[in-house]
Amino acid sequence: YCPFSAFLPCFHSITYRRHHMTVWFMIPGILGLFVYLLRNFRGETIEDCDFTPLFGIVAFLWAILCVRFWERKEARLSYQFGTFAFTTQDRVKFGQRPNFEGKMRLNPVTGMMEKYYPAYKRRIKVAVSAFVTIVLLAGASVIMVISLNVQGYISQEDQERWDPSGEDAHPLYFPWFASLADEGGIFDTNSYWKSMIPALLRAVAVATMNKQYSKIAEQLSEWENHETLVDHENSLILKRLLFETFDAYIILFYLAIYERNITMLRAELVGAFNVDSLRRLFTESILPYIKRRFANKKSSGKSKKKDDDLADTSSDGVLTVEAGLDEYDQFDDYIEMLIQFGYVTLFASAYPLASFIAIFGNICESRSDAWKLGHLYRMPNPVRRSDIGTWKLALRVMVWTSALTNCFLFAFTSNQMRQWFPSNFTTDNFGRPMLVSENAHETVLIMFAIEHALFLIGLFVRSLVDKTPQDVVIEIEKRQWLHESNLAKARLQSTKVIDRRCREKKAD
Repeated sequence: YCPFSAFLPCFHSITYRRHHMTVWFMIPGILGLFVYLLRNFRGETIEDCDFTPLFGIVAFLWAILCVRFWERKEARLSYQFGTFAFTTQDRVKFGQRPNFEGKMRLNPVTGMMEKYYPAYKRRIKVAVSAFVTIVLLAGASVIMVISLNVQGYISQEDQERWDPSGEDAHPLYFPWFASLADEGGIFDTNSYWKSMIPALLRAVAVATMNKQYSKIAEQLSEWENHETLVDHENSLILKRLLFETFDAYIILFYLAIYERNITMLRAELVGAFNVDSLRRLFTESILPYIKRRFANKKSSGKSKKKDDDLADTSSDGVLTVEAGLDEYDQFDDYIEMLIQFGYVTLFASAYPLASFIAIFGNICESRSDAWKLGHLYRMPNPVRRSDIGTWKLALRVMVWTSALTNCFLFAFTSNQMRQWFPSNFTTDNFGRPMLVSENAHETVLIMFAIEHALFLIGLFVRSLVDKTPQDVVIEIEKRQWLHESNLAKARLQSTKVIDRRCREKKAD
């Protein structure tokens, strides 16, 4: 028995995924760096750069190929580990969860007794869980609105744009919180250090909300009473995924869609990208290490008994040390990569350099993941899977959504489209690009035509690359053919034996 063997499947799952993303980030990373250097050389900004929209198109096509080639790698790995499945019905069937509750009944298909829970009851519970999640998301929205005010993203200028007369108040503008970001305030946006305080406070608030909601999501998923472990985990992942992506992207979408200010959007992207990376590194590696060190000192006291136990190489010593470690949760690493992927794809036209920075971030994270899995967490229980499940669906949603978001950034959030169609735009009293009324329909038609063209091109590119490598398909078909051939031979042999016995009986 090798204690490290239980750690390998989980380590491989995270390592393969992060390595794949790091390698693929090099393509948009190099292009993004080129666009950044070219823009600075020409003295342009993100608002009026001609090449940035083209980078958004390349980023969309890159994202499609990135996910597609991950599916191919996933198929190859699942074949090597013996979990490959062609269809949903062919996937590895997991047994019932130990916590699954239901009444015993006679299975109408097999005629055997089984534990059964009506599907309509589970659907009602899922609906209640969705309602609870929506209520909690509404609470998180209040925190985000306050953050928008104290960071200066919502100010008196928004109130004037909403209603110059001041009779109708802006629904998201809170004067007292917004005043904290004014000049001389404790969160003065003109001061670099003071302006960083709200971002750090929001990062702490988001981490706290995510941690508390993870407990609620676990209770809701358990209450829904899913039959299999896969269904239970997919339900849990979906809840936490919606909540954490909402926290990560809601401010960015507000700045892109309502404020339509790509400068503020880019500043928030830079801050969120850097602060989120540091926050996760601290909460996932540094903080658990500090807690473990304090726990070791507290348990050992003045003696060195604990150090002697750690030096013990026996099986009991290893298990004792493992029992004192925290339980590892893959969700944190997966959501980190997913949100990072969203920063790179959803807002590619606002921050082309994100993918270049993500390369170095992933290199550091890969070492951090290996260290924390080897030193800070218990060896996880390996689970056989054929793919990454719900996470792959989330990646696909982000890829196709990025076509719409980047087209919106190109047309309405920045002056990028204005560089190509200057006669279709003008500037309002607040310096924002505004459509010329006579050509507004033409501008909207151009944006949606580009978006639909990207969808069609994306579908075409996706169809060019098979989901499963041809050599894997051949090996699977060969295995099935051998199985069917051996089964046919066994049936033929069984038939011959039965015929011989029948003849012998007649002869007797």
